[in-house]
Amino acid sequence: MVSGNSLIFLLAISSFLSVSCISEVASLCASGALCGGVGGSSSIPLFLLSTPSTPSLSTETYPGFTTTRVYGQPDFTSNTANNGGISATSANNPTGVALDSSGNVYITEFYNNRILRFPSGSTTADKVYGQAGSFTTNTANKGGSVNENTLYAPVHLSFDVSGGLYVADAYNDRALYFPPGSTTATKVFGQPNFNSNALVPGNGTNSNWGIWGIRAGNADDVYMTDYNNNRILYYPSGSSFATRIYGAGNESNLCSTVNASSICYPTDVVVD
Repeated sequence: MVSGNSLIFLLAISSFLSVSCISEVASLCASGALCGGVGGSSSIPLFLLSTPSTPSLSTETYPGFTTTRVYGQPDFTSNTANNGGISATSANNPTGVALDSSGNVYITEFYNNRILRFPSGSTTADKVYGQAGSFTTNTANKGGSVNENTLYAPVHLSFDVSGGLYVADAYNDRALYFPPGSTTATKVFGQPNFNSNALVPGNGTNSNWGIWGIRAGNADDVYMTDYNNNRILYYPSGSSFATRIYGAGNESNLCSTVNASSICYPTDVVVD
């Protein structure tokens, strides 16, 4: 169902402006699936990414909308990466945003190699993923070896119906699943284990070359975009192997022919 007073989140990558929250907006989305990674939320958000040609957010750019909150900056006129230093209120190249069923906001930060959780209504994070609980560090894989608690350039994220969190961990060439409330992943996709981040050769059902987009379905299944292999992978519930491939219709990474079955460098996916 579409809420008549939906929330809109606008993600300004080039200005490091993280997220603006806009309220009192008429219904804008045909379904929650078309509006970003929300699992069981009563508010239906719309996520919009800015481009380098539109580095800031304003009511002039989106007439009729009133911006009420900014994440990642102290005010609406700042755009410095990690303004004031890396902290629970800073941001550096935010790439994804999602709401959980309690209205908490989750934001992936590509260059800070982390995910921040903001309590509903707050612009100060109270939980961090990928940095061992520290709000003041941002090294890839926490400066060490890859494992179930680290991230390297996370992009998109999505909640499933039970509140579990899926994250596209792009530069580790994998996707992770975090159980509700936990910052330690219990499932990995695209790698044989949590301690590997090597490019898995080939274009098979257990390999990938840069997972960017990710979206949980309604039956504990998940869809992922395999960016450099020019395809989208479908994983059924409980499986770490894809059983369906969208793009070339087979295990091919060709991106030279444009037709009804081809996909070229997919960055995100939605589920209706």
